[in-house]
This record gives sequence, structure tokens and C-alpha cells, in this order.
Amino acid sequence: FEAIAKAETFEVSDEDYEAEIEKAALEMKKEASELKKTYTKDAITPYIQIQKAYALVKDSAVNLNDPAVKAQKAAEKEVKETK
Repeated sequence: FEAIAKAETFEVSDEDYEAEIEKAALEMKKEASELKKTYTKDAITPYIQIQKAYALVKDSAVNLNDPAVKAQKAAEKEVKETK
């Protein structure tokens, strides 16, 4: 995922940073302001970029066993064979 994150050069907005800090604060049962002292935006940016890379792969994944996907692949193959 690191390679994808580097290749895609995902932008990390202030909102992305704030959301990640809030999520971590809830998980760690700490105040977000306390975490911001340790985890700056620059420090957490690579982690957020990797999370975005993971989401990209997950959202792009195709279940090849899905009947609709199988039907689409068969139709594409048939079109290629008739050309």
C-alpha cells in the first residue's frame, strides 16, 4: 500500500488530519488536543495516505465469483471473439 500511496500522491487535508486525530482520541480515550501535541499533521500524513491507498484498492476490487461479473466477462469475451 505504501507504493500505491507514493504513486498516487494522495493529498491529506486538514479535515483528514482532524478526523484521524479524533478517531485515535476515541480509541485511546484521550483528548484530541493532547494527541495533536505528539502527532503533527506531517507525522501522520504517511499513515493517512496508506489508508487512502487501502480504500482505493478495496473500492476497486471486483468479486470474480459474482454472477453479474461473470456474465459481464462472458459478454466481453463474446464481443472480442466476434470481431
